[in-house]
Parts: sequence; structure tokens; C-alpha cells
Amino acid sequence: MDNINIIINESVYNGSIFLSFEAKSFTPQDLMNWLVNSSYSEKTLIAYKLLCIELEPNLQYLDDGFHFIMKQKMYIQIAIEYGLNLDNTLGQKGGSDPIINFVCDERIYINNNIEITQFNNLLLRGTGIITYVKSNLKSCFLARNFNHIRNFKPDEYNKDLVNADWIHKFRYNINLAKLIIDRNILLKNIAPTYYKTIAYSLYYKVASKIYKDKLLSNIDKNDLVIFNEIFPGIIDTKILCYNNIGYKISLYSNEIAGYLLGYPINRIIPNELQIKNALSKLIDEGKEKYCEYIKYYNTKLYNQELPFCKNDNIQYANTTDVMLEDIDNYVPFDIVSYQVGTHIYRFSRVEYTKLLESNKNPWTNDFLPESILIELKNKLECAENFKLPPARPLYEMLDLLETNKLYENEIDTLKDNDELPLLGEFNNQYDDEFYELLFNSLSNVNLPIVNLRNMIW
Repeated sequence: MDNINIIINESVYNGSIFLSFEAKSFTPQDLMNWLVNSSYSEKTLIAYKLLCIELEPNLQYLDDGFHFIMKQKMYIQIAIEYGLNLDNTLGQKGGSDPIINFVCDERIYINNNIEITQFNNLLLRGTGIITYVKSNLKSCFLARNFNHIRNFKPDEYNKDLVNADWIHKFRYNINLAKLIIDRNILLKNIAPTYYKTIAYSLYYKVASKIYKDKLLSNIDKNDLVIFNEIFPGIIDTKILCYNNIGYKISLYSNEIAGYLLGYPINRIIPNELQIKNALSKLIDEGKEKYCEYIKYYNTKLYNQELPFCKNDNIQYANTTDVMLEDIDNYVPFDIVSYQVGTHIYRFSRVEYTKLLESNKNPWTNDFLPESILIELKNKLECAENFKLPPARPLYEMLDLLETNKLYENEIDTLKDNDELPLLGEFNNQYDDEFYELLFNSLSNVNLPIVNLRNMIW
């Protein structure tokens, strides 16, 4: 019993009581026995919500025959929400008064206390004024209410989702790893029993998914060492021996890693072995020699054998893009080429948007072939889908990567910050009288009328 009480205590105050119950760490009766001896607080109120979900309020009688509410009257509003019959008798020998006679003062106090009422609404339904919900989002998540908030980003959700250990709601992106590292370090110190018996195994699965999905690219090597210490056996520890560039590239998705290593990822997505081989060459020979090798590789991609002619007279019509950068300094994906007669024209991804606007070859002012326009458009879409950095010469990209500036001055496309949809957004055609009536019909507490357009439902 002592161990059960420790788990409940740590779960309520430092972890997630819902997560602990899902792990079958205690029974509803265990929780009720713990709650009856614990001081009322917002966190114990969340635990009581779980008790009401798992044990009907009308059945919440203690071993001494008293109903739980008679010992903890401040929970009355939650019990009523979950169906408590106020006409129930106490169940105590010789007692026959209904519960309502013993909790009237508490009901009046709760109904007239805006702070308690606000929190009860947040706990029960996740509703409230937007500013209040945002500032109490961790409590909302601890009570297992998820809110779809306009313009709220995944990172903003993740901060409180992780602090509430609501694991199956996590938004997987490159910033999640740092949050779970910090959370696991904290739990290990402040809630060791809860962490060891419940949370750790679940976070291990999260860590495995983060590594498998290549979502570790936003943490430095020191954090990766800590990640490996917390979650041993997940990462390939060889990457910890790579130099700074090799380490960073190895953590990207195969598409981005292949792009930075000079693979033509519009045609070839390298596997793990192919990426490791390229990284070995980059680390062994250094940036300059590696970039020269990719530059030479580029030249072999343009000249194609013709069916009836020799290639003796084939010429490059342009050796630079409109930025006067040597075309061959870009990686293969960032180059589109086509041949007219004996002349080969080449363009870098820097130029694609303008080319699609004009539909013309800037070197000849002739219209571009439809097949080339399609290729330009497809590569731009591919770059967006793969979340590639802006097109630059390979050597420059590797320099920027080494100093954590690969995406600098650009929208960080690696961060999955799409808006989540709103649920139940009201139509503005309704007037204020409608909102007032709707609020009164939904609320069972005495709150002042507010503009429901600023509420979350």
C-alpha cells in the first residue's frame, strides 16, 4: 500500500494520474483512500475527476460508511457533474439525512467563487476564456482535455503536453527531443518511483520514434550524448564520433542528408549505408575535396549519348546562373538542364521561380519547353515537401551547416508549425443575444456573462 500511495502522490503532484491509472498502478478505491486523506488543491481536483470517471460518484463510499464528499466537500461540483444524487443518504449508521443538507454551504461558496468555477470548467470540459486556457494549458492537459486554439503552434502544444505526460498527443517535430530530454531528467529527480515504474518505458518508445523518424537534427552533440545516456540502445553511437558536419548531416532525414551530400534526390534517395559511405568520404577528405568530387559528378549528368550523332560538338551555353555562380557548384538536385541542338542550358534552383513566371530561357529569350517547366515546378514542390534549405553552392551550405545557419534568414521549414483546426468555431452571423442565451443554457454556474467569441469550447 505504501508503494501505491507513493506512486499516486508522485503522479498527482509531479506526473500524470491518468497515465498511472492507464498503467494499472492503482485501483479507484486506492485513489479514493488517498484523496480523502490529502489536502484539496487543483491537482487533487484533477485526480478526483479521474476517480469520478472510474468510480461513479454515487458509489464513492468509504470503509467507515461515509460518502467521500462528506469528508471532502470541496469536490462537490465535480461529483454533481458526474451524476451524484444529492438525495443519497450518508450511509452511516443512524444517519439518514441526504447529502445536500451537508454540502449547501460549499455549493454556494463554489458557485460564487469565479476562480474555482473557471478551473472547474477547464477541468471538466477544457472551456474558458482563451487567455485563461492558454495560461492554464498544462492543467487542462493533465485533466485530459485537448483544446484546438487558433494560431497555436505545435511547439506551444508540446511544451505543456510533455509537462503533462500526455504522450499519445505529442506533436512529433525536431523540437520534441529536447523537451523529452529535460522532462526525463526532471522526473528522475522529483518523481523517481513514478518515472521508473510508469513514465520511462513510454518515453523510451517516444525516443525510439524520434530517432527512427530523423527528428534529432535540432539538438547538439552534448544533448545527443545525454539522449543516449537516458535512452541507451536507440541511436547508432558511431555518429557521436563524427566531426561537426558529419554529425549534423547524419541526423537529418535521408532526403535532406542525401541532398547535402550531393545525391540527385529527385531520382535517388540514398539508404543508410550509402549515406554513411558519403559521410566517410566527406570526413576523410574534407569539404573542399568533397565539393570538387560532386562538381565533377555534376558534369557527367549533362552529356547524354545521342541515338544518331556523336557528342563531339556539344557545348555548354552557360557556365553560370543569373547570380553569376558556377552552375556546377550546386548539388545535382538544384540544377535543371536541357539541350537544344548542340547547346546545353543549365539553371539553378535560385532561378526556378522567375523562370516559371517568364516561361523563357533568359540566355536566348526563347520559350522553355513544356517538359522543362514541369521539371522546374516539380523540383520546387519536391524541395518544399522534403523541407530542403535554400539553394546555395554546396561548399557554402556545408559552411552554414557547421555554424547552425543553414536555414538562417529563411522560414524554418523544418519546424512543423501548421495551424491546427478549430473545433466548434461560432459563425459571426449570430448576434450577441444568441451568445448570451447559449452561454446561459450551457453553464450550470453563476458566472458573469462574457462574449463567447472569446471562449474556447
